[in-house]
Amino acid sequence: MAVLQNNDKYWVGLELHVRAFAKRLDCVYLPYPLGSKKPMQEPKPSLPTEKHLYMSLPHAIGTIPPVHTYSLIAVATMSARTFFEYAVEKLGIDLATPPTDDDEHLLIELESPLPQKPDEDCRIICELRYCRVTHEYSQYLSAPENIPLMDWLFNSDLLAQLHDTRYVIKKMRELDATADATQTHAPSSVEYRACVHQLILWAFYRGILCPRLQLLTSEMILFCVDRGCTDLDIREADKYMSKSTIAKLLERCMYPLVLGMNAKSAQLFVPTPSGRILGCSSVGKDSSPVATHTIRRAITEDMTSVATISLGIREGLGSFQSAYAMYLKITLRYWSYSSGGLLGTQYYQILLLIQDELMDIFNAPIISQIWPFNIVSPEDVPEDEGWVSYIGIDGDVLNSRQNFHGPISTKLNDAAMQRLNDVCNDHSLLRSAEASIEIQLYSQEDLFGTSEHDIRPNRREGMDFKAILGEERMATINLDLSRTVDEFILEAEKDKRANPARPSTPEGCTPSNAGPPWTGSNTAPVPQERRPDSFRALARETLRWQDAMKRLMVGGEDSAFKNGDLPPTTESVQHSPPSSTPSGRFRSASHAMRRLKWDPKHQAVEYEVGYVDRFDGMMWKRLDHWQMHTEEEDFIPEHRIWIIRRVRGHTMVWDREKRTDRTGEDLGRK
Repeated sequence: MAVLQNNDKYWVGLELHVRAFAKRLDCVYLPYPLGSKKPMQEPKPSLPTEKHLYMSLPHAIGTIPPVHTYSLIAVATMSARTFFEYAVEKLGIDLATPPTDDDEHLLIELESPLPQKPDEDCRIICELRYCRVTHEYSQYLSAPENIPLMDWLFNSDLLAQLHDTRYVIKKMRELDATADATQTHAPSSVEYRACVHQLILWAFYRGILCPRLQLLTSEMILFCVDRGCTDLDIREADKYMSKSTIAKLLERCMYPLVLGMNAKSAQLFVPTPSGRILGCSSVGKDSSPVATHTIRRAITEDMTSVATISLGIREGLGSFQSAYAMYLKITLRYWSYSSGGLLGTQYYQILLLIQDELMDIFNAPIISQIWPFNIVSPEDVPEDEGWVSYIGIDGDVLNSRQNFHGPISTKLNDAAMQRLNDVCNDHSLLRSAEASIEIQLYSQEDLFGTSEHDIRPNRREGMDFKAILGEERMATINLDLSRTVDEFILEAEKDKRANPARPSTPEGCTPSNAGPPWTGSNTAPVPQERRPDSFRALARETLRWQDAMKRLMVGGEDSAFKNGDLPPTTESVQHSPPSSTPSGRFRSASHAMRRLKWDPKHQAVEYEVGYVDRFDGMMWKRLDHWQMHTEEEDFIPEHRIWIIRRVRGHTMVWDREKRTDRTGEDLGRK
């Protein structure tokens, strides 16, 4: 549990934010309960008016990578433009260019840091995406894995991500149901997540966990573990971070990534259960791109030599600083936030171009490695105006193939470096982004000094996320977590009462690890943190985490509701008081609309009707414009009407699903 102790604390804080986020958007959120022994049940069929929110991998199974970003995928039947307009309104934010299509996303920065993060500079960036579902499959909003991917009309990649997420969650629940500490190959989800977490940290310390440079992603590592940990003894993986465990996981899980066809081409790819292909890098002439070689070298070196494995960012930086004789320092500068967004996703093209130019200059395939983190002081690049990257160059291959003797600088002379700079600055990507690049050659001592401790890595990947992606899609909100905390604790207590530990279970054991009754007496005790209710205790401990959690629970003034004219909270909408004049039966939609149109207590202009369109999902139309259709508009039958609400405040007046009818109240004068 030591491996996941801090990880699970971070996850609790993130879970609180996601639940509060779902409340703000009036979405249904189905969390993954860490350590729960309850069997996983199929969710109830959803209604066309519902909106569901899902966390993407690996966060969805309680694994937090060491970068402060996560993705949420909303699923509903409305169009992408309608959803993003709705999200911007509910979140109370103002964007210059809000998203309008299902291949776009909304970036949101949360003002409150994670309750366990000690540094005030920690930033949580939420990437909100939207997956549209047709009315035909609206009953599967709560189970998107049941929606077929074949010939999907909208963003099929997002739907495939949801398929993969639900697959992994189900696998975690199955592991907990069959876990047995007496069996070599019967791990629980704790050991599985610990393996994923150890490899993610290894890749981060090694400098190869960087999606924007076409290096490894956390999701790629997760599915490498899913494919390779079968029949592998990982019972000790959750106890502590071990170099021997990492070496074993590299051999069984990561090494197949660079074998077979992957070894012959410049592409490294991992298939997922949904059929997606997760890959990095692309073919550049006849040489392996810098990203591909960086990954291959890191895996093979650490797999065969345990001593080279880094258990910290400083160790990884020290290994990079001592591995090569010469280094290219690449300084990228740009002058607008939109340029940062473009360069952040396409920067790897420049790296491939540098790789190809090096091959032409040396007339041989040169071995190089990219280090993705900024490891010099920010004076090199002003804040929010670019970043610095490094490529280490190894001349051994050149020496052996061309019988070349001497420093690499004789090949990379002033003329060669000028050529390299000119070619890169002439790239269409830099011209269109109004950016420039400067490439300089340094020796190891000139760049890093005589000791690995001379330069500290003070800016990591993810900390400059806002600068890279640009401001035009970034918004900042403050979430009030007080109600979410209360619900979280109540849910934990309820789950604990529903899953009491068996009296016959030895002290320190969990039923998932105790095995069948006839072997339970021979079960060796495991740490107390492995008990099924340990996560509940962890949640309660985390929710009281020193001053940071106090700040989180107290919160600040919610900027989304400073104006009294804005809509009320989701809770007030969901739990509106019943009609004070109970009727003998529930009015039909047509009867309710007639009442609102002709009753002097109401004005039709103040109400809107929510109905399900055959193509666009949930749509809204003003009551005073209802059924005033022309030849260009379709007639809307009554059975498609689901909600009638006030335009101002969105107070529910008539709701088919909840059988709420307040048309008899004097709502127009409130």
